[in-house]
Amino acid sequence: MNPLARPATLVASEARAVVAPAGRPHVWLADVLTQVFREPPQLHVVRQWRVPRAPAWARLRDPALARLTAYCVGGRRVSWHLAFLSHRAPHATRRALERGAISLREVLRDSGITLEAGATGWIASPDLLPAPLADALATVAGAWPLVSRTYRAAAQGVPLVAVWEALPCGTWPPWAAQRLGEGS
Repeated sequence: MNPLARPATLVASEARAVVAPAGRPHVWLADVLTQVFREPPQLHVVRQWRVPRAPAWARLRDPALARLTAYCVGGRRVSWHLAFLSHRAPHATRRALERGAISLREVLRDSGITLEAGATGWIASPDLLPAPLADALATVAGAWPLVSRTYRAAAQGVPLVAVWEALPCGTWPPWAAQRLGEGS
């Protein structure tokens, strides 16, 4: 069944259950996508740039590296991510990301930076997203509604990373929530 032919609230609730399962700590999106689609996603760096200050939602007060990425499965983009990495992050961490050689997940996992609680919800309109994400999703068929997840990370209480993930509900097959349940 085409997920777009189903009620948007049903599709959104299924996708939200996939990215934010109740009672579980932070789940890496790449792990979720691997479980749902039965193959690991490929990370694509869409764009990187420097900003003099990250946006207010990021709660970073420093200059930062901004990074727009997407996960692809079977040649199709299934999620988009906007991340900001503070210039206070360890030099090796910043350099690795600037070269685009590794994912933010690898950097966070290997650097001692700890994840803080995030928020998950669903968004029905592009004007509720940060501009780089809204622009990236402007031409995506089935992008609305989408599931949104934000989280931050810090080292020794200093905020270093902010991430906003967007998962268009049209990219999630109806069996996604069931497959995640099989792996629990």
